[in-house]
Amino acid sequence: MAEFNTLNAMGLTDISSISHHILTTTAAQDVLKIYFNTTEQSTLPQSVSFNFERAGPQNEQAAALTAALDELATVELSQGRTQHKQRLLNELDHLEQVMAAKLQEMRSDLTQF
Repeated sequence: MAEFNTLNAMGLTDISSISHHILTTTAAQDVLKIYFNTTEQSTLPQSVSFNFERAGPQNEQAAALTAALDELATVELSQGRTQHKQRLLNELDHLEQVMAAKLQEMRSDLTQF
């Protein structure tokens, strides 16, 4: 399992609840906004923002921001695989239901002969 030291240090402990993120840039800082999968009953926020001051004369990204973006990419890749797997499982379930109904229909038709 991947470690998310930077995200954990930012106070994000439930990594699996991360939905997606957006990075915006101003003249002096980068703003990372992370969104979460929440329910109406949840007391967790829907999103949280982090501000990172630009570093260096060329306004380079802060090292912590770069590390956080790398970890978020890992999270999203993992979630993409999980979502794809779930979609395939749902399709298999649906196909099994369709086939079972069709087989039942054919058996019913056979009894009429």
